[in-house]
Amino acid sequence: MAKGNTLRGKFTGRIGEDVFYVRDGEQIVRNYTPGSLIKDPKTPEQMAVRTRWANIVNMYKSFNGTLKDCFETKRRGQSDYNRFVSMNMQMPPVFLTRQEVELGVCIAADYYISQGSLPSIGVTGTDETAYTNISLGDLKIDETTTIAQFARAVVENNVEYNYYDQISYFSALQLTSPDGMPYVRGTQTRVNLNPTDTTALLSIAPSYGFSTTDGFLGHGEYVGQGAFGWVHSRRSSNRVLVSSQQLIANNALLPQYTSSVAEEEAMQSYGVKAGIFIKPDKLSGGSGNTEQVTVPPTVNIVNIDGKARQPGDPRFACGPTVAIHLTGNNLNAITNLQLAYAAGSHQSATTTVDATIAAGATPTQLEATVEVPAGSYCDRLIADGVEIIAFSQEAPDPAA
Repeated sequence: MAKGNTLRGKFTGRIGEDVFYVRDGEQIVRNYTPGSLIKDPKTPEQMAVRTRWANIVNMYKSFNGTLKDCFETKRRGQSDYNRFVSMNMQMPPVFLTRQEVELGVCIAADYYISQGSLPSIGVTGTDETAYTNISLGDLKIDETTTIAQFARAVVENNVEYNYYDQISYFSALQLTSPDGMPYVRGTQTRVNLNPTDTTALLSIAPSYGFSTTDGFLGHGEYVGQGAFGWVHSRRSSNRVLVSSQQLIANNALLPQYTSSVAEEEAMQSYGVKAGIFIKPDKLSGGSGNTEQVTVPPTVNIVNIDGKARQPGDPRFACGPTVAIHLTGNNLNAITNLQLAYAAGSHQSATTTVDATIAAGATPTQLEATVEVPAGSYCDRLIADGVEIIAFSQEAPDPAA
């Protein structure tokens, strides 16, 4: 009843009351209508997608609609729900059995919860000692701290923030039901940086997520296993601007549900054997020449010169030094990054130059710089011979 390309994360079929299909290359989710699906064979590829999909859907639902407008750069006509699911299908999978799906099991994982043009909030640490890169100066948050004092501390010590911006804290607390089933309770708190609000900060925000750690906004007290994160947002004339953020996972259950054992159990629950070659199963024979299987890098967010870019955006002026920041998976496997540029916004001829990849690339983050002539226009970005993003030959983006 489901089909798809598991390498690209595209999937069609039904899970619970959700129906998935692909339109214009984008994953779409809608409510189930009886009689709308054709039963397909249970191939291993189909079941592999099914076993990893439900946790993403349940995680979104745990936030009770508060992720609306968190995906500033989603395509026209695409919902935040669809963008959340599409992005997180590229993340390391969390496997649930068919029975766990039916019981609503959810495992808190390090999923993306926002994508936009504001600078990302940096976070150091993964537990109650974690702290952001939001400097609070001399402010030490306590019971007497007002929202106005907090707002002034943030704006006066961080050039990326303006008064009346918002800092939101998202928590996905990992809990267990009386019958032993793990589930997630999502909670959210938002604080508007209002310089005149005399309300006590901790009367509307929890001390976890809004504490002072070595002069920075930090997590504070321990409240349990799960995942958490902060998002910076700002109102513009016609949309909400947000920072691109990924949850920080601190969940002892997560490795249990991402293991090869969990994958095999999930596949078997849908009636498909995982086909592990080395495991004795009363069969004999060879598999021909064995080739090493590599997982290709996946890029979810492209940030060039401090701004999130989308495929098909107009070319924009760049140079002489272009700063590139990629967010995704297995990015440290990229060995060659190239930028193609044109002399003008409408010129077809382009020149391709190699970028210098900064040391310390991680599986999820890669930074690079490239030198081009001043006044050039960015045309496309290429990683190991594969195009990551391309821009249209139109008038340059005036906001770039």
